[in-house]
Amino acid sequence: MLFAHNLHSVRVGYAFALLFAGLHLMWALAVAIVPEFVQAIVDMHIRLHFLNVGVLVQPFEIGLAVGLVLSAAVGGFVFGWLLATIVNFLKGV
Repeated sequence: MLFAHNLHSVRVGYAFALLFAGLHLMWALAVAIVPEFVQAIVDMHIRLHFLNVGVLVQPFEIGLAVGLVLSAAVGGFVFGWLLATIVNFLKGV
């Protein structure tokens, strides 16, 4: 069996919240420190998906960065909590 024990939904939620918030914090820091590099990554990513849209990296704003990290943490927590809850339900715990 893949999971021998019950998954603790809140702990899994915290783990995903930390992961999602951490990744978005790194993105916000990259926008603040090296916006030209970030723009090049965005341009490459769009081209790799066969898209041609005008996406521009905006100047760094601390309020937006905080909102980005907090919303990613909330979304990560909800995702992790739901994932663990569904796995526990399917296991019959």
